[in-house]
Amino acid sequence: MRHGLIVLLSTTTLCLLGVPLMLQIILLFVVWCYIEQRFLKCAILTAPRDAKGLWMLFRMQWKLWRLSRQQCTVHKLFDIVASRTPDSVALEEVESGQTWTFAQLQWHSMRLAGYFREECNLHPGDVVALYFLMALGVHLAFSIRKSDRIYVTMPMYHTAAIILGIGQTLLSGCTCIIRSRFSASQYWHDCLRYRCTAAQYIGEMCRYLLLQPPKEIDRKHGIRLMYGNGLRIQIWKEFVKRFGIEKIGEFYGSTEGNTSVLNIDNHVGACGFMTIYSFLSIVYPIALIKVDETTGELMRDERGLCIRCKPGESGEMVGRIIRGNPLKDFTGYVCDSDSQKKITRDVFRKNDIAFRSGDILYYDELGYLFFKDRTGDTYRWKGENVSTTEVEGLIQKITSHNDAVVYGVSVPGYEGRAGMAAIVDLNSTLDVNHLHEQMTIFLPKYAQPIFLRICQKVTSTSTYKLCKTELVKEGFNPVSCISDQLYVLNHEKDAYEVLDALKYQDIIEGRMNI
Repeated sequence: MRHGLIVLLSTTTLCLLGVPLMLQIILLFVVWCYIEQRFLKCAILTAPRDAKGLWMLFRMQWKLWRLSRQQCTVHKLFDIVASRTPDSVALEEVESGQTWTFAQLQWHSMRLAGYFREECNLHPGDVVALYFLMALGVHLAFSIRKSDRIYVTMPMYHTAAIILGIGQTLLSGCTCIIRSRFSASQYWHDCLRYRCTAAQYIGEMCRYLLLQPPKEIDRKHGIRLMYGNGLRIQIWKEFVKRFGIEKIGEFYGSTEGNTSVLNIDNHVGACGFMTIYSFLSIVYPIALIKVDETTGELMRDERGLCIRCKPGESGEMVGRIIRGNPLKDFTGYVCDSDSQKKITRDVFRKNDIAFRSGDILYYDELGYLFFKDRTGDTYRWKGENVSTTEVEGLIQKITSHNDAVVYGVSVPGYEGRAGMAAIVDLNSTLDVNHLHEQMTIFLPKYAQPIFLRICQKVTSTSTYKLCKTELVKEGFNPVSCISDQLYVLNHEKDAYEVLDALKYQDIIEGRMNI
């Protein structure tokens, strides 16, 4: 508004002075450039990235349109890929040493199709959904080549492995090296032995690799690209430097959602980007929307529309649903009530519909997006929302990448949930005082965990995400955590103290303030 008024006054002044029209245009352009110099600087810096992103999006839309016109499904596309190099190796398994050529894989896929037809009573025309859009996006964004040998080290029943890993074999004809269970000690040995050029990661894999003692083989592998999701910003630079990875392809998205984004230019910590040009947002309409911290509902303006976040502000990722567009549609879940929970209306304009991701992100002035937390993984303490992901990342950095889980626990007499951190300390080397000093420096007071639980192990899922459910149930009761050492933050002494049964009773009965 203020900038527009300045331009209007400048125009009026030039007209009154009788300045020629062409000179008026030049002078007004100079004034505009001066006023918007910060935006222009950002625009110049992001132009190559946005151009690359638009070109990739165009190629993806064109390929999907062409395949749709030809009624070319995933299995037909794989038939074409397999027919080109039938004797080339498609899959190679580390544990058994077994290899599958494209011809063998094609034959087995036909047997499987026959099984579904005869035993499961599925017929042509029955809907069996497989989401391979992300596989195509990864292929285009990270320039995965037919000659690549991709290392996939997770169970094949996970969508990340089957779509983003094996999907590259099905769609582009590259070779996948499969290991059913991740091994940090053998990771780089496998990459070297099987001549891998790319690798897929997920969850905490990269941190587990950093935990390994430095070895000569750390930089002798042939990996040029690692792609996936879950590489924390706190260890990104250290990981790249130690292992000499040329390109990290971090991305964000869900199997069913329409808000997928990719980091296409190696920007540290980012999981993707949004264009800063508002007129280009129509091409891929996603946005970060402000969320009420108390209710979790999307915040709206006086017109009833959602309020977009500004750079540096955290908000929920949403994507406008465009029916018939494979990139922007949302087909929903089997249960319609579950589908409706993920849909919101009147977001960008009246009567539109959008997909709610349930994830909290933020972006900088260049439009780079950074993952912050799942909406269910935050807790509220002292009137503030605490991001468990951010606190976990800091603790892991302070403790040299030890497993750490942060969660909220209920305390009688207090609103919200108090922060608690379970930290793995196998060798009993954790310095609690040093940990407290560092957290005091880097975390606001409300975000510092009130309780610590020092343990020997934290269970993880098959995709290497640390589990919290049992830890939350056990809380901070010494009886429930009998094999682990507990600490409580004493605010008066500004230090952690051992939490025993007596202190526990003092907290429960309100004699000790936390």
